[in-house]
Amino acid sequence: MVHQPRPTNITRTWTAEVVDRLDGAVVQVRTHTVTLAADHIGHQTAVVDSEPSTVQRAVQILEDARLVVMTSEVRQGRAA
Repeated sequence: MVHQPRPTNITRTWTAEVVDRLDGAVVQVRTHTVTLAADHIGHQTAVVDSEPSTVQRAVQILEDARLVVMTSEVRQGRAA
């Protein structure tokens, strides 16, 4: 019998601080809570500031942030 890794569900949450600038000057600092999740078959979902979001928007916020801190990670094996 060959051991096969069990697919897992994973959810990660970050706090992201995004700085908005105009002509080099800081005009606003926004803090977002971003959660990305993937189930055992790879279906991805996103939540930004407690509201459903697209995965693309959530990833863009994380990429644009000047500071990103992971606040939670949950992995769960698929039920047999």
